[in-house]
Amino acid sequence: MNFSCQVTGENFQYWETPAKPAREGEAAIPSVRIPLSQTTGTRKISANDVVGNTQTVELTIDPVTLNDGGDYICQGDSNSAVFTLQVDFENGQVKPAQELHLGKKETIELGVSAYPLLTYEWEKDGIPLTFSGKTLDPYTGSITIDSVQESDEGTYKCKIIFTGSPTSEATNNIVVTTISEPKIRKYQGDPVTRRLTQGNNVTFHCDVESGHPTPVVTWWYGWVDQSKKVDKTYDDRFSHPTYETWTITGIEPKDKEDFRCIAENKAGTADLKFQIIAVDVSPKIDPMEDEIIKNEQEQVDIECVVSGDPTPIVEWFHHGSYYPGQTTLMRGDKKVAKISFPNIHIYNTGDYTCQAKNGATDSAGQVIVVKETVKLYVRSAPKIDKIASPTPVYSFVGITRAVTVTCTFSGYPVLTVRMYSENGTEIARGNTTASYTLKTTTEEDFGKFNCTAENPDGKAAHLMELKKAVRPGPPRNVAANKTCKEIILKWQHPLENGGMEILNYIITVLLDGSQLNTENADGASVQHKIRLQRQTRDKI
Repeated sequence: MNFSCQVTGENFQYWETPAKPAREGEAAIPSVRIPLSQTTGTRKISANDVVGNTQTVELTIDPVTLNDGGDYICQGDSNSAVFTLQVDFENGQVKPAQELHLGKKETIELGVSAYPLLTYEWEKDGIPLTFSGKTLDPYTGSITIDSVQESDEGTYKCKIIFTGSPTSEATNNIVVTTISEPKIRKYQGDPVTRRLTQGNNVTFHCDVESGHPTPVVTWWYGWVDQSKKVDKTYDDRFSHPTYETWTITGIEPKDKEDFRCIAENKAGTADLKFQIIAVDVSPKIDPMEDEIIKNEQEQVDIECVVSGDPTPIVEWFHHGSYYPGQTTLMRGDKKVAKISFPNIHIYNTGDYTCQAKNGATDSAGQVIVVKETVKLYVRSAPKIDKIASPTPVYSFVGITRAVTVTCTFSGYPVLTVRMYSENGTEIARGNTTASYTLKTTTEEDFGKFNCTAENPDGKAAHLMELKKAVRPGPPRNVAANKTCKEIILKWQHPLENGGMEILNYIITVLLDGSQLNTENADGASVQHKIRLQRQTRDKI
């Protein structure tokens, strides 16, 4: 591009280039004065010989760029001339498909410039574009969006108008899609740690809460690389019920590993780490005898041998309570709980339950407790259980409630127990216990009853008696604490209850020798409160 300036009657001083203001991403370009003796960048000056009093000075710009557009001044001693350089636009570098990140400040790039400035007419999906939340760059036609939303997706059309000489136009179509990096919900922390139990199932969740387009989720061994994928290729116990979940069916100790899920789309990636910190092996009790039968005075040891990881806690229980005196030891990698009877007795007969736990949990998260019960029988001839066979038993003629005479024996094998009346008639029979229930309506109902017990190891007998009850003795140490509002009466139970339980105490309140009222107190009580009512002087 050449500008030719004829200077007549004065001397040429310089060519002055146009200044350009600063704009976003571009520094200001100052005006430069180029004298005849200098060359600046792509701008060169040449001059012809003076013909008469006229000299021709040329400014050559090669190559011409957008920043070269503007007004150039040819300056003489006192006069000057202005030459305008128009730079038309090039329309071949616009990207027809562009992606913007959701929620960020992003730009739809047009990047078409010229001098003088172009006119840009934008449409979106066939409708003139509104610029709320958007800024148009007057130099390039690009549109900056303050915060990209999904609604900014669409087909944009820009008509470019060049008002130079000659006027020209061009149209560009740009398809805009929005994208956002994946985000994984981490409500269980990161990494997610699990302590699991062998044989249970577990499902890990990689909950992708956002990401556009929809992220693809993959599962991997380890926290660093992506060399080994979690799928049936490596273990057929693995499955993916959904693309965001991973299930292990039948946990094994080898599953104690680090894993991670990766959510990925064209905007980026996110991951969540998982760690199986331990795989517990629930306790397992070695087989034991269901029944143990021993003779009295024999040495008996009962062992409960349990495996598990971590090492289980093993305990014996008898009648629902911890059995004292048991010992524990390790036998290899197994825990042993042992109870010993140096000289076993009939009263040691019963159920003994071994209980083991080590913190392993079931699928519901409950601690697994395994139990095995051994029935211990001590072989012996029948023996009367005096505590369970109280005698004498008391009643009285006319009592409304029935009375029971019971005799109980211990012994093994199973006993046959019979109860006979005084005339030798069998009135009750049972195993271990014989009971006879009656209402004492006559004097003949009282008397003695003979109980017998028999098994292959021997026989035993015991005499029971049903006696007639007598009146109980009086309460002892009766004392009254009196106020104007109440009387607190205290006493001790009588020395003799007449053979039967005291059901209640009858308390009579007297005033001047006359009975005022009567109250009952429970037979187990030793104190009673009597509240006094106000009386008029006439009544007293």
